[in-house]
Amino acid sequence: MLLAFASYDNRERMLKAYQENHPDLSLDLMALRNIWLRVKEQGHEAMPSPVLAGVYDIGVPIFDYYHNAVAVLLTSILMYRDESRNADFEHVINKLKETSLHISQKMGFDEEA
Repeated sequence: MLLAFASYDNRERMLKAYQENHPDLSLDLMALRNIWLRVKEQGHEAMPSPVLAGVYDIGVPIFDYYHNAVAVLLTSILMYRDESRNADFEHVINKLKETSLHISQKMGFDEEA
């Protein structure tokens, strides 16, 4: 999430730090680039939890005064076999975006600037 909203320099710094700390893992930079472009365009990420089965994670960025993404607001949603019990994804995403905008504004973020 933070990669998607980072400046070029900050993104390069994060990727370099990751590679230095995980030398045994290789990164598919093209696949990663496609993900962060999609996330930036959507303004959020929604994906199956990498930890728990039957759970979706949804994250949205929080911005500071300088329009830097400084944190991620994340929630997890249980997915039921009975789909009528599942949360409305779009509603959850919209509420997360509203909340992240409110938090960002408290940090000096101006959507119009």
